[in-house]
Amino acid sequence: MNVVCYPGNAAPSLYSDDLTMPWTSRLTVSRRIPDRADRPTVRSRFESMALRAGNVPPEAGDLLGVLLASTFPRHRHGCRVLRPLWTEEAMHRAYNFVRLVDTRNRRSESIGENPVVAQVEDAIACELAVCFRDLTVAGEREVLPCSDALRNVITALGALFGGPANITLDAKIEEVWLPAYKRRALVLAASELVSNALMHAFRGRMAGLIEVDLAALGPTSACLRVADNGRGFTNSTPNLDCGVGAGLACLLEADLAYDRMAGWTIAEIEFPVSES
Repeated sequence: MNVVCYPGNAAPSLYSDDLTMPWTSRLTVSRRIPDRADRPTVRSRFESMALRAGNVPPEAGDLLGVLLASTFPRHRHGCRVLRPLWTEEAMHRAYNFVRLVDTRNRRSESIGENPVVAQVEDAIACELAVCFRDLTVAGEREVLPCSDALRNVITALGALFGGPANITLDAKIEEVWLPAYKRRALVLAASELVSNALMHAFRGRMAGLIEVDLAALGPTSACLRVADNGRGFTNSTPNLDCGVGAGLACLLEADLAYDRMAGWTIAEIEFPVSES
């Protein structure tokens, strides 16, 4: 499937300050509808986040606080045209963290009772927060390696949220170099896809596997692949025309594609890279 990101397939200049973001997905801010017998109450994402956060037990509060703090921007410099996408991704990631921590606590009521385990998990969360913040440190034009940043983020996500559900995360990551803003988009896209798999793919299952691959396909292209052996699309297929994942893929000058094959759900982003 193709996602048309730019009118006429012509991308706007990245460093223009007066352009509208064509790849920015719509923020869903729905008004609270009065309770009626024939119509359910619709909550905004903010309301849902607050309700879920209120259900987090005290022993998990520190973990959630560290993760939520990582979504606040440390620096406000950089290309203004990209800020809406970064802002929406940060909000969406915060919502994912609330849902992941809530789901994690429901799966294991004993989490937090062992102080040694709690300390280890807090340390992992702190390292994950540092990894997210480090994505914003470099100048956006600076070309950087991607493998360490990608591996650290997805490994931490698997350690924090895969364990209670017996979900194994397997990573095979080759070195790819990208400008800092594309490196940020790549790592955040992988985080989004892994988080989606952790939240949705294994409901009602005792175990599962998530594979994350980053492979150089040649001197001018590479591919990010996130696959899981979960239950697949039960209600609807992913919306490839909008959403945070699609927006990040578009920033990589690529499409986000999904497939279901032999019991695996596969998400791929094949994107161009500069020749070394």
